Amino acid sequence: MRQLLAIVLLLSVIGCSKDKENDPGKLIPETGGIYKGTFQRKTASGGAIVSVTLDLTGNTFSGQPATPGRYPVIGRGSYTINDNKINFVDSLYYTADFDWTLILYREYELAKQGDSITFTRNYNNHAWDIYKLKRQQ
Repeated sequence: MRQLLAIVLLLSVIGCSKDKENDPGKLIPETGGIYKGTFQRKTASGGAIVSVTLDLTGNTFSGQPATPGRYPVIGRGSYTINDNKINFVDSLYYTADFDWTLILYREYELAKQGDSITFTRNYNNHAWDIYKLKRQQ
């Protein structure tokens, strides 16, 4: 009976640690890190995929696309994680001469797999912003 209890206890501890590993909030360590990957504004007609870099340090972020332009706009500011959502608050000011929905701002669904994170945002089922990033350091 004690052996059975010990096995059940061991399995529950292993299960709990695995859940913590899959917690999106645990993927982004307090010490931060550089994440590199891609961004796509996916629509019914496709959507260009571009390389991006994102620095997540503490609860702050900054970044940029690999090519000049405003697709996407990754400024700088702060972020918070709550369950499977990540919320970005950009602290920069922008001119009105481009599509502001391309700014990394507001709430995205957050998922992780290994050392990679993906966050997505749905625009009324007509378009999706998709960031697929892998931790570099």
